[in-house]
Amino acid sequence: MIAPFKRLAAAGSKLSEQALPVLLCATVFAFAMGSSSVHAAVRIGSPLRWLMLFALVVCAVLYGLPWVSAIPRRFAVTIAALGGVGLLSTSWSVTPRLTAERTFSFLLLVVAVLCIAAGAAAERERIERVFLSVLAAADLIAVAGLLVLAVDSDTAIQPAAVTMPARLRGFGQNPNTAAMLFGLALPVAEWLAFSGRTSRWRKGGWASCVLLFGSIVASGSRGALLAAAAGTVLLIVFSVQGLRRMVPAVAVAVAVFGSAFHYGDVRPSLAPKASAIASGAFAPSTRVAEVKPIASPTRPKPAKPTGQPKPTGQPKPTKPPGPSKGGGGRTTPGASKPSGPLVPAPVTPPPSRLKVGLKKGLTDADIPVPYVPREDEIGYPTLYEYKPILAYGSGRVYAWLTAIRQGLQVPVLGYGFGTENKVFVDRFYFFQGEFTENSFVGMFLQLGIVGVLLLLLPFVLVALVTIRLLRRPYGSDRALTAVAAAIVAGGFVVAFFQSYLYSVGNIGTLSFWLAAALAIALFPRAVPERRS
Repeated sequence: MIAPFKRLAAAGSKLSEQALPVLLCATVFAFAMGSSSVHAAVRIGSPLRWLMLFALVVCAVLYGLPWVSAIPRRFAVTIAALGGVGLLSTSWSVTPRLTAERTFSFLLLVVAVLCIAAGAAAERERIERVFLSVLAAADLIAVAGLLVLAVDSDTAIQPAAVTMPARLRGFGQNPNTAAMLFGLALPVAEWLAFSGRTSRWRKGGWASCVLLFGSIVASGSRGALLAAAAGTVLLIVFSVQGLRRMVPAVAVAVAVFGSAFHYGDVRPSLAPKASAIASGAFAPSTRVAEVKPIASPTRPKPAKPTGQPKPTGQPKPTKPPGPSKGGGGRTTPGASKPSGPLVPAPVTPPPSRLKVGLKKGLTDADIPVPYVPREDEIGYPTLYEYKPILAYGSGRVYAWLTAIRQGLQVPVLGYGFGTENKVFVDRFYFFQGEFTENSFVGMFLQLGIVGVLLLLLPFVLVALVTIRLLRRPYGSDRALTAVAAAIVAGGFVVAFFQSYLYSVGNIGTLSFWLAAALAIALFPRAVPERRS
């Protein structure tokens, strides 16, 4: 009775081994379609990505079932605890149904990555195929972005603004969407370029490095560039043997990424030059704009009634001249006519005690934003046309501080898993987004300090594995573990710029959690003496 089931399980495992790399690549690409700049791709990708996720879960279970004992238990318990607290948060969530749906999708993702990690850790060829699947998905998305650029440049390029230059959006919804995945996948391309089995694979790795790095620089995404830099440096430290070779390699990487950062700073934008501001040719509107009265429209005089005799014998009552107490712009006889209706006085913001994220050397008179009261901000968009006071973050810093203040109202357990875009409301002219654009701040809103600690634990586990890996000999298994750790390092950097670690539909979520599970599952392969 048991033999047929064993044969069926063996056949399913063999089939899943062939299908998983293709299905993994297709799932990542489907997630990219769901958040694309091409509207037709969004219409197809929005429902398709969930179907692909379900198919990936089924295939991953068959793929990892024979090696279920290889699942990293500590990592599984940690990530499952995060999902469990999210499921419990339906009892206090502001949107219980949405919390249940997003928790369920997150737990599905957890099952998929754990099974894939357990099955891939069995053989080196399986590990390589998983990494190449993620890299192939990133390359396909980058090529799709170039195709969109060739066909419709208006869709592929975000126009230049006052504070930033034109940026390549490509196939992503905004310049940061696809670039985030490119930053995570770049260490895989670098590993393939230097450690590919054949010269053809190494040449393909170099082509992938140029494609992904060029797309990141063109997007102007500093978060993705920082993530790629962190992953590259960590990969060099763990893969290059000897300080004489490691130090020059790290120096070259720092120089390359530093040049890319410098290029992002000097790219032309619509912002006026400092000389024009100093000469008075351009007056920045960070100071409170002067509110001019609006001329009231002329109203026709009402026609005098006809057919009624005028009253006689009684004198017409008169009123002393003076302004009326109201009446929407009407004046009494003898009063001077105003030039327009009454308008609110210009906003004079109070002195700011919070200096986080501001350029140095500014006085309180130069800082009406982002620290004007919320009620005074609405209705004065001219205050935010030019924003030289923000030193970095594109308004993210103030959004984070505001979200933290809001989360402090329920600091322990938050408002419920998956409620970030429902609880956080963008009321700021200088920040655009329905999320806080920070995974840890977003988790603090959703599950409070408990959720933040649970979200940090996987990084701690990977960091412990990485530190222990330093004491082990160099080899192919150590290099593969270093690739997974490099992706996690890049993902940690991206977490400070994107709310994605718990958002299953995000383009980089699956790749990050898969790399985190692989980094821990592959550690026994890099340490052979642990098996004795």
